[in-house]
Amino acid sequence: MTNHIILKHTRKSLLAMTALCAGSVFVASPAALAADDGPRVLDEIIVMAQKRQQSLQEVPIAATALTGDALAVRFAKDFTDISGAVPNVSFELEGLSNYSASFYIRGQGVLNRGPFVDPAVAVVTDGITAGRVATSMTDFLDIEAIEILRGPQGTLQGRNATAGAILVRHFKPNVDELEGNVGVTVGNYGRLDVKNMINVPLVEGVAAFRIASKYTKTNGFYTNIYDGQNESIGGQNRFTLLPSVRVMKDDWELTVRGNYSRYRDDASVLVPLNHCGEDPRINPGSLLNDSFARVVATSADPNAGPDAAYNTCAKNPTKDRFTVNQDRDLPNQAELDIWGVSTELNYDIDGSGTVTYVANYQESEELSALDVDAGPVQIFWNAENTKHWQMSQEVRFASDFSETVDFVVGAMWMKQEYNLKRIDGFNRDTRSGQKNEQLAAFIHADWHLTDALTVVTAGRYTSDKKDFSICSASAVSCDGRTQFGSEKWTDFSPRVGVNYKVDENTFVYAYAARGFRAGGFNGEAANINAAGPFEPEKNTTYEVGFKVDALDDRLRLNGAFFYMDVDNLQRSISRVTNGVVELVTQNAAAARFKGAELDMVFLATDELTINATVGWLDAKYKTFCQDLNGAGANDPSLVPCAPAVGAAQPVDLTHLPLARAPKWTYRINAVYEVEMAGGMTAFSLELVHNSSLMTLDQGAPIMLTTGLDNFDGTRVSPIRQATNVLNGSITWRDDAGKYKVALYGKNLTDEIYYRRLSLASPTLSFGTLNTPREFGVELTYNF
Repeated sequence: MTNHIILKHTRKSLLAMTALCAGSVFVASPAALAADDGPRVLDEIIVMAQKRQQSLQEVPIAATALTGDALAVRFAKDFTDISGAVPNVSFELEGLSNYSASFYIRGQGVLNRGPFVDPAVAVVTDGITAGRVATSMTDFLDIEAIEILRGPQGTLQGRNATAGAILVRHFKPNVDELEGNVGVTVGNYGRLDVKNMINVPLVEGVAAFRIASKYTKTNGFYTNIYDGQNESIGGQNRFTLLPSVRVMKDDWELTVRGNYSRYRDDASVLVPLNHCGEDPRINPGSLLNDSFARVVATSADPNAGPDAAYNTCAKNPTKDRFTVNQDRDLPNQAELDIWGVSTELNYDIDGSGTVTYVANYQESEELSALDVDAGPVQIFWNAENTKHWQMSQEVRFASDFSETVDFVVGAMWMKQEYNLKRIDGFNRDTRSGQKNEQLAAFIHADWHLTDALTVVTAGRYTSDKKDFSICSASAVSCDGRTQFGSEKWTDFSPRVGVNYKVDENTFVYAYAARGFRAGGFNGEAANINAAGPFEPEKNTTYEVGFKVDALDDRLRLNGAFFYMDVDNLQRSISRVTNGVVELVTQNAAAARFKGAELDMVFLATDELTINATVGWLDAKYKTFCQDLNGAGANDPSLVPCAPAVGAAQPVDLTHLPLARAPKWTYRINAVYEVEMAGGMTAFSLELVHNSSLMTLDQGAPIMLTTGLDNFDGTRVSPIRQATNVLNGSITWRDDAGKYKVALYGKNLTDEIYYRRLSLASPTLSFGTLNTPREFGVELTYNF
């Protein structure tokens, strides 16, 4: 009874392990295989993308599978290190913390880390769907495989999978063998990772215990010169523990997992990007009265003054931007504690199929304090305390019912609750809370009309209820809570498709599917009138694709073409309302996305493997008439598109580009392997390209729609220019597979860009930078 990637192989190959993606597939040992008397060939990969074992080359969706060894070869610490490996996918940090995720697939995702925001990309870990997007960027540890499914996956993976789904599977305890490993990674910026795993059979062939742990520390790559400190800031300090127990009998299997994570990071470092209409070094008193640069220029603080004010003016990203001048008198904390337990039971009914039951309970608490003004004078800051818990149960039955039909049918229940307390530098208090209950039933059936032709029918019914309360920052008092309301949404999301196996090496498919993301409320609204609710987001996707193995199984080409229509697209808007910065979600009327993807792996020789991926995406609003900035005046260049209602002034935003939707993404990777020093050595070099993209979810308020313009002609645009990131490594492993020594480098050319921009107002805006050049050495011992 197995629920994991299966790799048929004849001998170990470091080249195969290092190969990055056999047709959208990252493979471990080995992706490329060699028989003792023949050339290396690509092998079959078995995945669980549709909640049962299938060959990836016969799964009718665009998917990428990454094994634990493939993650190790990339020296992947978290999802940001695999972002460039998958076409039309962006896995980045949200920016306001070192662990908040911002996941986009095919131009759809979320830039808001609030606990009240549902993800558009479902993250499913060991069968459990994450209720919060903010806690999804956890450190990788003891991972067997990650599957990235592109396009709506709501039928099997849940309502919050309109863009796609990420399936994470940790290793189950091995009931047959004692095994373990220990590894150390040392790198620049004070990086130190220490990880280990031990697996102990308790009763051979029946029961086993496994535990893995990891400690991570970095100093951060920013330098703070405030008060002459020259202090490294933005660092991480983390500990993760994963214990598990597995019991196997003839017809059933039980796995119980625990998880605990403790993060004590420094707060995210914000780079000031303020509008300076005049040079604050020449005439600081003449600057606009509401300009933060003027406050810095005229402050009595010895760390401030005209020169310090000039350094808060908006500038384009360079290495100099990693040096900041910030008082950071707050704790500047980014603390996160997560613990949980889950159970998976599989029971085989002889001759009928397998019943699977998965249950989970998890709690998290987050404390964060952020220096929002990002300068030497403490004016704007906020601190938050967020508590969240979730519990869920799912039961399903998978059956190869007959030669004609096989199916998966099931039901799930999930309940979660959050409570948020937020205070800012003006002692304005925001409190919100929400209880969310979801019920769903689903079925997925494959009808085999012939040996080659299969028709797919599937559907999911979802009921989603949210009870919400808020006391906004503009409220006179937060004694008690202002009950805002309750909403319930229901949906049926169907999927129909057809698959055709042309021959043993060629598979083609086509499908149409609906995706559903529930509506909700805004838990950080500055005014109760902005709290919502906003409406559910629904999309319709059409996709055709092919999967081909050629040249005697030495070339693999997987491709897909897609078109998506989205109604009530949910967009997060950062704006100033009554002097308070708020981040709210609103519905754009409609958008459409179309594109193409191609994955290739080519075994050029037994020593050289070439991997490449290409993604093309054309994303546009069809209609977007919405209030952009609350009570403030809109940019005069914007055209009103509906009557004003109070402070709301809807304008036409259809021309704005969608966030995190670059037109082109591509990657090319070459791996060369040679025998050396009693083992195998692999040399890997990879280039990852993203064309220009919008860093904001919605454009920006008055004066900022096209960026920030300063006195010296500098313009900081919300459009990030094209990036090219070069990664490389050298890895040696002994023939017995016990020892591994590796040197790695990430972003070798030191490409610098703004990961996130927050243009809240012309006089108070900031950005966060990407990680500069990293390098290090990793030592691993397996026993």
